[in-house]
Amino acid sequence: MTTQAQEGSVIERLRTVPLRLLRPSALVDFVLFLACEKPAVRLTVDNEDGLEALRKWCGRWGFDCAVDEEGFACVSSELGTASRILEIDRRADAHEIELGRALGYPACCCGRVAEVGESEIDSYAAAVARWSFEGAYRRINPIGYMSGRAFISHIPCSPACDASLAIADRAYRFVIEHAGEPVLSELYRSLVVSA
Repeated sequence: MTTQAQEGSVIERLRTVPLRLLRPSALVDFVLFLACEKPAVRLTVDNEDGLEALRKWCGRWGFDCAVDEEGFACVSSELGTASRILEIDRRADAHEIELGRALGYPACCCGRVAEVGESEIDSYAAAVARWSFEGAYRRINPIGYMSGRAFISHIPCSPACDASLAIADRAYRFVIEHAGEPVLSELYRSLVVSA
């Protein structure tokens, strides 16, 4: 559990993420990274201004940042980890489990994606979008991720994945506790129905 001083730092860091220069999904990624102890974030940055702003933000807060030639950026709290994650992602061999675990995804979900295979992730995501998520498990529905309106940043292995729910519940509680924060207000308004 974080202390009030640590939460204040989380909010201050979240307020300064250059979200306006990043894809909407970055909000979900950085809530999970900063408030839920996700070990790293991998995202696509579409422009040089966004990359420069992300590098400056990482420098300001002491985070590791690496960028590859394909436009992927990785941010980590541990020096050298961001480059290592991008290297894992570029490998030609099967690396779904190793990459997913490095990004903090549940082992069961990484295993399911490994079964599907990296080349079929988009098809699998489309199938997951048709699943029925019941009760609290509505919080693990990743369908709103791309628009910045989800509580997880991975594809769950089932519509009742407890490991995914544990992550989503932490993010949900953080958003509810800080609903008055402008950076979280849209996320709060769009997701409060997931209660």
